[in-house]
Amino acid sequence: MEGVLEVYHRPHDPLRPVVCLDERPKTLRDTPRGSRPARPGRPARQDYEYERYGSCNVFLCVEPLVGKRQVSVTQRRALLDFADQLRLLSDGLYPEAEKIALVLDNLNTHTPAALYERFNVISLYTIVSQLLERYVVQDRGAEIARWFLDFETHRRAQAQLSEDEADPEMVVYHEKTSHSTDALDSIQWRHDFLMRKLFEAVPDMELKDDQRDFAREQRLAIFRRDGGLCQLRLRCDGARCEWDNWAADHIKPHSLGGKTTVANGQVACMACNSAKGNSVDR
Repeated sequence: MEGVLEVYHRPHDPLRPVVCLDERPKTLRDTPRGSRPARPGRPARQDYEYERYGSCNVFLCVEPLVGKRQVSVTQRRALLDFADQLRLLSDGLYPEAEKIALVLDNLNTHTPAALYERFNVISLYTIVSQLLERYVVQDRGAEIARWFLDFETHRRAQAQLSEDEADPEMVVYHEKTSHSTDALDSIQWRHDFLMRKLFEAVPDMELKDDQRDFAREQRLAIFRRDGGLCQLRLRCDGARCEWDNWAADHIKPHSLGGKTTVANGQVACMACNSAKGNSVDR
């Protein structure tokens, strides 16, 4: 409590505003028999009978030192709604602020977990960690960030659609991330999915050591892009390959300076891959 009181005594600083955020549920009602307006000598009257029309949640943001208020209404009170309010504060109400001092109560949704759930912060961290270790990412930070923001925008838009209308891939992604998100298979699946999406969007990402073999995440992106169909067609007419029986082949041979990137990779059936000779990459 002493810490909160100290925050309230800070002088106003537009770059470090002090903002209070709270929320409460609200029952939606209507009076089927109507009401009578106020008139001189008689207050407004409303019939005691009412009908319920569900409920909503009301967020209130207040900056006490300047008297600024913002009210937002959501359908429910959940982690994702709280995360959206934080984004509204940082991107909408205080885009120029360096830091926002946020005063909250101890409601169970008021935790950093809301940000992890909404914005895939942990997933982004693991992706960047792997890229820094294995790939040449110098001067590509803005490109990777733009991909991630575009993916999150697409994901949120897809989440508003029914399963029949949504992209089947995003339906599966939602299922994997909505249940048992701390299970090892769920975490691995999510990581593989996001890495594949990244390499589909940025296919010219190079491995640091210029190695010949394609990395697993690159193979995932290549196989998905080519639909599992052989692109070489030296011994077949575009045969469909099984995941455990194909080769990731360099379009421009590695021996001739071809890079080990998704853009320079293609699916090859084993027969065509053997026929190509020194461009084989298993």
